[in-house]
Amino acid sequence: MQNPYQKTSESSIFCHCSLKVFYCHLLKAHQEAESIESSESSESSKLSTDEETERFGE
Repeated sequence: MQNPYQKTSESSIFCHCSLKVFYCHLLKAHQEAESIESSESSESSKLSTDEETERFGE
């Protein structure tokens, strides 16, 4: 028999880990986009920043 409390704590830890991974991916993607923009101002990166500003404006 497993301890039900242990199971819930494990699931909550898993939730925290997945959130951390999610945020890490977001940060990495943002940093990569910025580095791409600084190395070469491509149209795709410009479009992504335009979309971001539009979202924040709402």
